[in-house]
Amino acid sequence: MDAAENSRLEQRLAGLSRTFTTAQARQALLSPRDLAHLVTEAQIDELSRGVYRRADAPETAHADLLAVCAGPSRRRVR
Repeated sequence: MDAAENSRLEQRLAGLSRTFTTAQARQALLSPRDLAHLVTEAQIDELSRGVYRRADAPETAHADLLAVCAGPSRRRVR
């Protein structure tokens, strides 16, 4: 990607919280391809399927808990 494209991704990424979902990334106009590029470039980490954390976020011992809390809600089947 060129410098202009990287700048665009960085601006959109900066608008997201430290831990975010694919749905939130889509609202920030980041495509699945953009997310894959950001993971490859080590700008974000994938905590769980559909849950990401910015690489500039402070380290935490509770990454698993963040992934569960930020992940998509699941309905109980009765």
